[in-house]
Amino acid sequence: MWRELWSTFTRRAEASPVLFACVSQGAKTTAADTLVQKAVESREALDLERTAAFTVFGTLWMGGAQYYVYVRLFDHLLPARTAATAAAKVCLDQFVWVPFFFFPVFYVIDSKIRGEGGTGVGALLTAASERYKREIYETCTTTYWFSFPAQMIGFRFCPGHLRIPYVACCSMVFTSLVSGLQGRFRARERGETGG
Repeated sequence: MWRELWSTFTRRAEASPVLFACVSQGAKTTAADTLVQKAVESREALDLERTAAFTVFGTLWMGGAQYYVYVRLFDHLLPARTAATAAAKVCLDQFVWVPFFFFPVFYVIDSKIRGEGGTGVGALLTAASERYKREIYETCTTTYWFSFPAQMIGFRFCPGHLRIPYVACCSMVFTSLVSGLQGRFRARERGETGG
């Protein structure tokens, strides 16, 4: 039974890797943010803007864009699946992709959904940039302890069509950390203590 299930799973992932990546990441980011808001923060009502930001970002960016970056681009730049190339991909991911592409896009999407910066693109980018500058150090240092080993395993052992579903499973922890930080950052913005 399990072998048949796994076979079906991998066959579908291989047939439609981008769709599979988008669905797995969208579902995971929505679930992680909801779990953090309800179980960790004990919110009675969800912050729907925050959940929407995570859902949109997870589906389009963590699913679609990351498939092309992690599977197509990184594998093109560093094609071997050795420990050394996996370590190089992790460094490229954590020190270039995540801080300079991944999180800036998250902040723009989140700022847009929150209505920051009004309707102009320049004001939106300024609002997102200001939050990024305030929050990026704490965000990266909070997630590195988990991201480095998880990405090392993914880049070393996962075939391309299963890499983003693997990342989706692992990044349940990563997304929960980022969601918790966003809750703390928003509490600070509102002047609440304890976060």
